Amino acid sequence: MAIKGRITEWYADKGYGYVTSEADALRIKFYQRDVSNSVDLSGHAGQAVRFRLVQDDAGNRRATHVDGVRAFPWASLLAMWFLAALVGGVVYWRYPAEVAYSYGAMSAVLWCIYGFDKRAEKRKKPRTGASALLSLALLGGWPGALLGQYHFNPPHRSLLYQIVLFFIVLSHIVLLLWTLTPTGIQGLESGIASLLALRWK
Repeated sequence: MAIKGRITEWYADKGYGYVTSEADALRIKFYQRDVSNSVDLSGHAGQAVRFRLVQDDAGNRRATHVDGVRAFPWASLLAMWFLAALVGGVVYWRYPAEVAYSYGAMSAVLWCIYGFDKRAEKRKKPRTGASALLSLALLGGWPGALLGQYHFNPPHRSLLYQIVLFFIVLSHIVLLLWTLTPTGIQGLESGIASLLALRWK
């Protein structure tokens, strides 16, 4: 049975910390290996979690399966809606498949980068720079960025990063809606044809 609590202490140099149960204010030790990707240890500051209580070989209580308690994943649903809309457009409205392939490939790349960054954080190694992440998001990888942020729960980026990412997402949604119009789809097909012609020159 999962117990609700909050992370109250974390000692990165020692690889362990303490959670406090909401029910009885018990202070329980946990190790980094028992923490899921949904927990951001770099900014724990009373982070709400769920965990299981076990006894170790010495008879001491220990918290395992420490998972973060997060808000409803609106951003992830937006990313999945966008990708589903692209697939639906290709299947039912003859939307250019090259666009869907591009978004899918870039999203997969960015999702993997978020996973590598989470691993690098745990090993205290350098992470991918914000400018590189935003550049990939602008090139069509933003759905993977939103999904990666929710799934891996990486350390929080700056407010400026989040604002720029928001406008990237908004611009791509507006672009998709425009390309569903007769004028927009004609312009999109013309642009793809021009790119393909340059590629084969």
